[in-house]
Amino acid sequence: SYARESGVKAVSAEGNVLSFSGETASGGHGFSGKVRVDTVGGTVTALENGTISVSGADRAVLVIGIECDEREIVLPDMNYEELLRAHVEDFSAIMGRADIAYDYDEALDAIPVNERLAAVKAGGTDVGLVNLYFQFGRYLLLSSSRPMEGSETLPANLQGVWNPYIGAPWNADYHTNINLQMNYWHAETANLAECALPLFDYINGYLLPGGERAAKDFYHCRGAVLHHLSDIYGFASPADGLWGLWPMGGAWLCYALWEHYLFGGDLAYLKDTAYPYMKACTRFFLDYMTEDENGMLVSGPSTSPENTFLLEEDGVKKSTYLCLSPTMDIEIISGLFEMYMETEKLLNLDPAQAEETRAAYAKLPPLRIGKYGQLMEWDKDYEEAEPGHRHISHAFALYPGWQINENTPDLMAAIDTTMKRRLASGGGHTGWSCAWLINLYARLGSGLGAADMIAKLLKNSTKDNLYDSHPPFQIDGNFGAAAAMAEMLLQSHTGKIVLLPALPEDPAYANGSFEGLRARGGVTVSADWVDGRVICVNLISDKAQTVILRVNGEEVKAALLPGKKKELLFS
Repeated sequence: SYARESGVKAVSAEGNVLSFSGETASGGHGFSGKVRVDTVGGTVTALENGTISVSGADRAVLVIGIECDEREIVLPDMNYEELLRAHVEDFSAIMGRADIAYDYDEALDAIPVNERLAAVKAGGTDVGLVNLYFQFGRYLLLSSSRPMEGSETLPANLQGVWNPYIGAPWNADYHTNINLQMNYWHAETANLAECALPLFDYINGYLLPGGERAAKDFYHCRGAVLHHLSDIYGFASPADGLWGLWPMGGAWLCYALWEHYLFGGDLAYLKDTAYPYMKACTRFFLDYMTEDENGMLVSGPSTSPENTFLLEEDGVKKSTYLCLSPTMDIEIISGLFEMYMETEKLLNLDPAQAEETRAAYAKLPPLRIGKYGQLMEWDKDYEEAEPGHRHISHAFALYPGWQINENTPDLMAAIDTTMKRRLASGGGHTGWSCAWLINLYARLGSGLGAADMIAKLLKNSTKDNLYDSHPPFQIDGNFGAAAAMAEMLLQSHTGKIVLLPALPEDPAYANGSFEGLRARGGVTVSADWVDGRVICVNLISDKAQTVILRVNGEEVKAALLPGKKKELLFS
């Protein structure tokens, strides 16, 4: 029955190898697989009914290979010990680049993770789990999104690559109103930049042509657009009900392309990989936006994912999705225009579109503060239908964007009020939502808020194997929280390298170190701190430059040479 459900059409066995083949439920793809049974002792017998019998063995190891369509299956000619050794050597070279290490009682390592989580749920603090969670998030991205020489790989989907179901939750697809983007929030800061390359291949190979078709067919616009979700076919059209009427998915993905350049500084990458999609998304919004009665350029109808506001009609308040220029639209588009204009300054490939973008940028609506002191989420100061909603979309400009920062104190205060109101009504109740809040508190410089959200994540949204729970399992929470744990210790989005910007004022976090985190500008940073004060910083730059660091509340300059370690000591 399992074979019928999973689409398997044929099974055979020969020697110690079982082979199978079939097709997907839709019939769109064929697949095949092999399972080799390696034993220590005993006998392995292939039976005529397509099964393999193992008897009298001390150990049996199953080596499994599965491919889709007509790809050849090659099982590794190694035993378990050899495979494990090769895996450890391969992964260690990358995993060893970065680490977060809060000081903790290492005797806890002898206690199973599920018991340690239970202690946290009972009110305890275990910063050793924070260290482990960060590295686990890095391990999951390395395992589910890595360029492989000679073969095409896809980016991590909603479950990474770990899905036990025939019909996966959300179809194991790519939701692009935060989830796919969150999967890569830690790729740069956690020193896993190459893990973002499958995402970029997917963007240019699938989403760009699909987005160009959608822009032309649905909007009669040039450029490219992407809505609420996509898949391995580059689907870019509106879907999934009213939630799908949100044309910002592609523009948001441009942030990952741009950040990769900011961290790495590779102009060839910017020109050949990032620029085509960034330009196409910019072109779409230049064609798509319209001028309102105040002379402002507005987008929409659009939504603030996936929230609703109350609109009164005939004395009855109704939940409403759509409006013009919800705040997140303004934030994403303004950031897209900024990165595109800066790219044109560097590359000078299309001066005419650059000038058109500058003119449009000047006519975007401003961000506004509402009657409660909160950042307004929509074009008018509506009441929310669900004040504790899992999305906090209008906080985008604080994180992962950069427009709200220490130089906009009124907007920082408005975001703080927004978050407090959201949490007071039950917000952050999914793993990925909680992870986003940790990042937001880190950008606000609130170590207390960040620590509270880490505790909430571990208590309410973490499975015993450390998988994130939406529920069910959804990997973006693991990735988003790993990004946040780095963001608490190192930030560089304002042009300065800031050490411990959101270290919790809690004795459990007071002492520790991190190694190998990356700052924009191509700087690898390591630091040690005691009693909440940095005592040592090591910097290694990809290029010759002078950087400004903010350490222990003071700013210092450091001249860096390519590949040379610079050590700074503080009392």
